Amino acid sequence: MLTSLFSDIQNKVADINLDKIGREEIGWVEKEMPGLMQIRDKYKELKPLKGMRISGSLHITTQTAVLIETLHQLGATVRWSASNIYSTQDEAAAAIAQSGISIFAWKGETLTDYWWSLFQTLLFEDNKGPTHIIDDKGDMAIMIHKGMESESNSKILDEEESSSGENELNLFLKRVLAKNQSFWSTHCKELEVITEDSRTGAYRMKELLEQKKLLFPILDITSSKLKTQIDNYYSSKESLAETIKRAARTILIGKSVVICGYGDIGKGCAEAMRKNGADVLITETNPIRALEAAMKGYKVVTLEEVCTEADVFITATGQKHIIRLEHMKQMKDQAIICNMGHFELEVEYDKLKNNPDIKKIAVSPQLNRYYFPDGNSILLIAEAKLINLAYETPQLAFLKSCSYSVLAMVQIELAKNKLPLQINSITENIDQQVAKMHLNKIKANLTYK
Repeated sequence: MLTSLFSDIQNKVADINLDKIGREEIGWVEKEMPGLMQIRDKYKELKPLKGMRISGSLHITTQTAVLIETLHQLGATVRWSASNIYSTQDEAAAAIAQSGISIFAWKGETLTDYWWSLFQTLLFEDNKGPTHIIDDKGDMAIMIHKGMESESNSKILDEEESSSGENELNLFLKRVLAKNQSFWSTHCKELEVITEDSRTGAYRMKELLEQKKLLFPILDITSSKLKTQIDNYYSSKESLAETIKRAARTILIGKSVVICGYGDIGKGCAEAMRKNGADVLITETNPIRALEAAMKGYKVVTLEEVCTEADVFITATGQKHIIRLEHMKQMKDQAIICNMGHFELEVEYDKLKNNPDIKKIAVSPQLNRYYFPDGNSILLIAEAKLINLAYETPQLAFLKSCSYSVLAMVQIELAKNKLPLQINSITENIDQQVAKMHLNKIKANLTYK
């Protein structure tokens, strides 16, 4: 367990000796990421990010390593951590650390480790904080906002939260407050903008804005068409089926699969399941998306209609408690539950985990079986965290190049321009530039007028 809050260590990884394996993979992954490579070639001599201190939190994979090293080559001082305690590729983290970039990430972190690691990314030399943040699912942003609020009202840290992760954050913030009662207000005074990479993070920031608690401008990467229509859709379509089959040792042919949410991720999930022979059912709150799903040939249902009959349940909404404990109790024996959204709160996991009448049996490191008093059981993959990364399914480099190139390009823009205190969107110009960077790789030629 890590105990020192204000540590002076520059890296914490599982095994630094894995760096050569990670570097080898990063080397060939770069060839599949044309956008980031073009950005490096164009800007590495100009150093447009010089003077920026970027704290980042994303899934630590070799693809993310290419983004991190791109930001570093463009002049930024970078400190990074993992956004998911299950998804880190230890060899990628080792390679980043060996290159001299600060990173705090290893596969299998505890929740205490997780919050400690996020905190370490904020601690730059000379007691400085970040000027810019790249955040996934809003955790770093929430940590800062709640930390600043606790300096004037410490009682907010005594409130019972809806997840063990949020309760663990409260405990962590109490430790920070006990050490330094003005840490957050002084350390984050030069923070200019938070870039949110996930829809869940964007939702959480919009809630802060509506509550008039938002303290920093937010740049919503999910407003990028490349992020949603290319990365989200195709990453889901190309990785989900393989992950479920590997995790649950099953086939999908003939199975009834319920997908909660028909946004870009849900659409990719639906295509993946249909391609693998499943009978696909959709739940949706948006009437336009529901109509679109129905016109694609999917049956649109309510969860209550089908929770006793379906074989597999996949959440893809970015919302909270979509599958509740009351649903899980009604499911057929060995029904499979997994999450393709960006936050484990889509499944009411804490109530499942903490119920004394429900017995948990570990099947494998990322698969647990929960037995109910009536004898039925459910299989929960990756404890309801993002399944296609948590279960060791690698990201697809070309797809990540699209969204990560957007991330890199907007940092260049942010170095030149300040944003208003609101939820800001990606300009179409950046999407257009990044799309052009990727056409040649897939042998696509643009027609010019």
